[in-house]
Amino acid sequence: MWRRLLSVSRAFSVVGRWPGGWGLLHDVGKTSGVWQERLAAVEGTRVRVGLDHKFLGVRLAQDRGLGVFAVCAAGHHGGLRTRADVAERLAGLSDEELASCADADRVAALLFPELRGVEPEPIPELWRRNPLVAEMAVRLVFSALCDADFLDTSAHFAGTDRPAVRPDADFTSLVHRFERRRADSLRDKAASPMDPVREEVYRACVAAGKQRRGPGFFRLAAPTGAGKTLASGAFALHHAAARGASE
Repeated sequence: MWRRLLSVSRAFSVVGRWPGGWGLLHDVGKTSGVWQERLAAVEGTRVRVGLDHKFLGVRLAQDRGLGVFAVCAAGHHGGLRTRADVAERLAGLSDEELASCADADRVAALLFPELRGVEPEPIPELWRRNPLVAEMAVRLVFSALCDADFLDTSAHFAGTDRPAVRPDADFTSLVHRFERRRADSLRDKAASPMDPVREEVYRACVAAGKQRRGPGFFRLAAPTGAGKTLASGAFALHHAAARGASE
């Protein structure tokens, strides 16, 4: 799973090992003997284990200096929660949950020594410095974590070594398909006084998309009815094709 997380995280320009570390951190609480006993007891039924396994990962994430990103471990089943909610939940863990965390902590130290005594790789500086960027980054990491978790689970229940995923996208082919479909849709439409404006906006977006520039945030300012939806779609596809993107 950590390899899938690394692969996905590179798509939004995150380097280093720490994004893939969520593959270990998010479910490390399942190494608890009590949790495993309950899992065995409900095997083959639809009954839940009923013991929270997420909060050891939260604590380890905090210990490793991952700050706000600890909420990713807390929410990988039920959705993102605020840091205040996570802190309150940590403070209110039951004696049984604390004992389970302690047991999982001990076992995990033996099974995954890489979780111990290792300085965390730095979170990208812009993510630390800008709260708005950090907010988006949390959601990207959370999305990657949930996606990798879902894919691993699907592979487990399918009895395969790896999940079934589509091949990398061929954006050059997608550009051609998009252009053909647009041409087909325009052929049957009645003429409009806005057509020259729409064509101008569309061609400008295509030309901008063909430039070899890096990923980022791009604005398209045009009046209502100027065809922004198709034009922005064309920009995105041409931009991806020009960069040689695969996903």
